Amino acid sequence: MNSNRATWPVLLTFLLATFVPHADELWADACKDAVTAPPRDFVAACSATAITEPYKLAWLILARLCPLQSPTGNAAECEWPKWASFADTYPDDPDQRRPAWPTATSYPPPALSPSCKYGDRKRYAYYPSDNPCEKIYDFRLDRQAFDYVVKNDLWYQEGLAASWTQRAEIDFPPEATALQAAWKQIQADEKARYLWISLDEKSPTTGQPIVCGLTGLDVKSKILNDWFWLAFEHVDNPSRCDVIGCRDDFGQEPSIILPAPLSGKGYPAGRLTERLLELVPIGVTSVWRNYRLKGVQTSFTDAEGKPTLLGNSAPQLEGEFLPRAMSCMTCHSRASFDSKGEAMPGLPVVYGAPDPSWFFFDLAFSDVQYQQSNFIWSAALDACPKTSKPGN
Repeated sequence: MNSNRATWPVLLTFLLATFVPHADELWADACKDAVTAPPRDFVAACSATAITEPYKLAWLILARLCPLQSPTGNAAECEWPKWASFADTYPDDPDQRRPAWPTATSYPPPALSPSCKYGDRKRYAYYPSDNPCEKIYDFRLDRQAFDYVVKNDLWYQEGLAASWTQRAEIDFPPEATALQAAWKQIQADEKARYLWISLDEKSPTTGQPIVCGLTGLDVKSKILNDWFWLAFEHVDNPSRCDVIGCRDDFGQEPSIILPAPLSGKGYPAGRLTERLLELVPIGVTSVWRNYRLKGVQTSFTDAEGKPTLLGNSAPQLEGEFLPRAMSCMTCHSRASFDSKGEAMPGLPVVYGAPDPSWFFFDLAFSDVQYQQSNFIWSAALDACPKTSKPGN
């Protein structure tokens, strides 16, 4: 890991806070002004904000992804539909084609392939559903993350195996961002309350195109060495604050919502704060008035050593982990692969700092069994073999 990159924002923040009056305000303004800047400039302006004001940064990252003032709610206006999807990044026939950056907005993303072209290796089974909105596997990599995967041959199984053999450190650039979105079917008259997409598939009851509304959004930015994690949910999600509660110290009042004794009963929406609306103007008729920050995660544990928690109540995003408490960071720290380029088997839900025994054969931690893929599960789970296996 590049410890220098993780350390300099902390040191710079301390020096500014010590020697420059109101330095935090000046730095925050610089970060706000960089919302529309190129990724490298945004990272340079906002690295310290990720540590000092993480909840504010979460909203600024969202503002980079979508025009929050827009009244239309059409997801095509957002940036991430233009990013590389699962199918763009990990082709199921890597012997025949390389990953290709998309040339147009892609919604819905291409359907999940049931298996790789060669052999009997099955892809990871994502959220199964008969509903056309719920079964969308909407995983995206921005250009910086996509280019890193392709350049380092992390897009096919043999490339991962070569990385394992070479013990090559996988470390995405600080400009990289990845996200996953969850959708549910909504009625046409609900489009005013949801970010939405329209499918080509027609509803059997109305004969009109099926409309899907965004229920959850998980985002991770490499602005911090172990990534900066954030989750947004729609206010109508019945389990939004279940188990781990909700927290937004910058953009919502009340800032903390505790989990209810009974799950799935819904939670008050609360209200967006004035300082949030000054930072990122969210139009009165914007669908984003109906979304709340579930929380952020910047470290495995807090100052007392207690595990930090973050998750999303959208079942497409957390799947079998619900309804238990979860940690995005700890789960993704296990993202790794073996000498064959195959993913680490599933482990029970865990929290806190990674356990070295997950990755090493021996207690001396010298014999690697699984190589970490820098918190990116998709490479280990979705990469297909490039060459045919014997007998196929």
